[in-house]
Parts: sequence; structure tokens; C-alpha cells
Amino acid sequence: MAIESNSKSEKYTEVDRISNLPDPLICHILSFLPTKQWKPLWTMVPALDFEDTERPNKRYHGNNNRMTFIHFVCGVLAVRKAVPLKKFRLQLISPNHSIHFHVRARIYYAIRHGVEELDLKILLCRPFELPLSVFSCKSIEILTLHGTILLNCSSESVYLPKVKHLRLLKVNYANEDSFHSLLTGSPHLQKLSVWSVQQDNTVTLNICHPTVEWLSTINEAKDPRFKLEINMPNLKFLSLSPCFDFPLPMLNNLKSLQLQVRCCQWHLLPNLLESAPNLVNLIINKEDTEGPHELSWTEPLYVPKCLELRIRRISLLQFRSLEHEEELIRYILKNAKVLEKMDIFTGLSDLEESLHIFKILSELPRGSACKLFLLNSKFSLSLALECYIVP
Repeated sequence: MAIESNSKSEKYTEVDRISNLPDPLICHILSFLPTKQWKPLWTMVPALDFEDTERPNKRYHGNNNRMTFIHFVCGVLAVRKAVPLKKFRLQLISPNHSIHFHVRARIYYAIRHGVEELDLKILLCRPFELPLSVFSCKSIEILTLHGTILLNCSSESVYLPKVKHLRLLKVNYANEDSFHSLLTGSPHLQKLSVWSVQQDNTVTLNICHPTVEWLSTINEAKDPRFKLEINMPNLKFLSLSPCFDFPLPMLNNLKSLQLQVRCCQWHLLPNLLESAPNLVNLIINKEDTEGPHELSWTEPLYVPKCLELRIRRISLLQFRSLEHEEELIRYILKNAKVLEKMDIFTGLSDLEESLHIFKILSELPRGSACKLFLLNSKFSLSLALECYIVP
């Protein structure tokens, strides 16, 4: 599960309302322009979004469908005016070996036209090696690479002076140096998303950068040797999925932490909180799994400083009313001295059980005055309680 911030202060959130309008309404808007004016407008649009809608589970009828899609893309680019390109998105799924040449040609087009946002989702039968020209493009500000894309670069070949947002999702690396070179070659990077998979050729993922403020990591690697190392002194938002048993450095600037926790990982929570002394917002998303480690919460011997003195909002997702979950909530409410709001999201199918849970939670002792919310999407249920200090 890819994780993004929904905060109102998120600078990079964009809402595309026009694309969601019905076609008749879009045509009505165009009708206010003279025909001579709107007819060539599409050749000057600054954003191009090409998506191959076929899915891998469908049967391929030769390579005709894929080549038809590629020819369509070529036709659009051939008649497009030579105006700067703000966004170029290409999503392609194909078993065709010979299609690599055509994909490279489309990427070269985007780079030549000063693309600011490059979004590539390529799913091919063998890895597609990204052209080196991408690594030295001076216009790209947002770069998204997703799928069977091979990154083979060195520190000498990477310089992306304007890149502020980088997404690396299920891509392959020629070696661990390629990942490191991509980070060091992006001196003004602020936002980073990394989705690691088993076959991406990394054992130790060293995420080190002085300017990154926002980091989201998803790890699907099953290699027991895998290690994640983080060294980001300016980090303000961190999302870990799943939570991991590696030591974190002190993250003094971290304000928001989002964790995906397995049932056997509750013991990691105190150490993670201890690494973020100024944390304000905590989100815990528990995987909906059952097993022998379900009852695994043990109250630690100490209270993390941020929980006692800093954290003001906590959200718990996938709450199932298990005993260890209630014990965790009891511990938090008792020790969070400045907590203002706690949201508990549950998908329980029994309405009476949801009401019973809320009654139990509302009676727990608390160390602060806060608002407690129990939310159940199955019933569109939202219960709220003003929680006052209960000795």
C-alpha cells in the first residue's frame, strides 16, 4: 500500500477537476470559443497522458494492439506544436521485445521539450533500461518511475538540479550504487517514495539525503539480509510499511509518523517513538492478520518523551477490538499528556459491537483532555466523545 500525506499543508496535492467533468459539459465550455481557436488547441496542451488500458490477464492478439497504441502516441506527438511540456505520462504493458526502441523515442521527445513532470509506468517482459539522458535532464521537477524499469547509473552520470519529488516504485537497480547515485545527484530533493521488491538487486537500502522532508517506504523484499538505513536530518514526515526492526537515528525534526504494523511488531513502537522526540502526529495502520502473535502488546518500562509531551493527534486504523489493541489504547490515553484527538477506524460488521467498544474505550483513564472518535465505514458511523481527565 502506497502511502501519501493527506494533510492540508501538503504542497504537492493537486486536484484535477476538469478531467472528471462529463463530456457534454467540456464541449459546452469549448462552445464559447470560436471554432478556429479551439480546433488546434489540443496540439498545444502542456500535459500529455498516454495510458495503455489493456491488462496483463487479458489475452494478447499478437502485438497489433500494442503497436496500434504506440502508433497513436507517435501520431499525437508528430502534430503537437513545439511548446514546453509540463507533464508527460506514459503507462504501457506489453510482451513485445521490440517495443523498447519506441518507448525510448517517446522519452527523448519529452526531454527535448523541457518536461517538468515525467511519469513512466512500464511493464514489459524484460527490464527496460532507462536512457541516461533522463538522469541529466535539467527541467524535470517531479520524476515517477514504476515497473520493470532498470536504473543503471553512476554518480558521474546523474545530475537532476530541479527534481524535488522522486518516486521509485518496484523498479530494478543495476546495483546499490545506482540508487545512491540517483539520490546524491538530486541536490534539491524534498519528497521521496521508495517501493522495494524482491528482485530489485538491493540488500541494503541506504536512504541518505540532507534536504528530504518527506519519505514513504514500502518493502516487499523477503530476503532476510535486507536492511533499511535512514539518514535524513531534515525529515518531517515518515511512512514505514511495514514497520521494521532496524535502528533509526534521532529524527529531531520529524513531526508526522505513519506505520504499518504487523501483529507481532508492537514491541517496535516504543523504540521508534524514542527516535522522534518532537513528533506531533502518529498514524498506526495494523495489518488485518491473525496468528499466534496477536496478543503481543507488552507495556514498556518507560514512556517515550514524544508520547508524553508532544503528540497531539493519533489515528489507529484496522482496529478489531482485540485484547492487545485495547491495552495499547489504554497505555496511550494514560500517558499522552497533551493529546487533543484520537481517531479509531474500525471495519467491524456488528453495529452493537461497535457501540459496545466505544463505551469501553470512553471509560478508560486518560492523562489529557481530548476528543475520541470511533469511525466505522460499514455503517457510516462516527461516534465522538469529549474526553476529560479521569484519574
